[in-house]
Amino acid sequence: MTLFWYRSYRRVFLVFFALVLIAGAWYWYYSLYQYSWDEKAKKSFLDSHAQETDFKDAVFEKAVSVSQERQKRHEAGVSLKHDLFRLDIVPEEKNTSR
Repeated sequence: MTLFWYRSYRRVFLVFFALVLIAGAWYWYYSLYQYSWDEKAKKSFLDSHAQETDFKDAVFEKAVSVSQERQKRHEAGVSLKHDLFRLDIVPEEKNTSR
């Protein structure tokens, strides 16, 4: 039995590969050209697709407002309350001297 396998394993794999290739090609052809949707399934799909792809004003306005807020914060710049390079004034002492 092992001698048969060593002589013909290439042919067995070739036949197996050909069978898988033919099955894949048939499934691809069947799914492209032999689909079968009834009118109810088509209408259901089109309705759900329209709901998912409609422009959502509220979400867009929220994204625009978030973007504008980030732009304002960026333009304002960073303000440091304590100068890290001045070690003679401690931040706690500065607040208590008021």
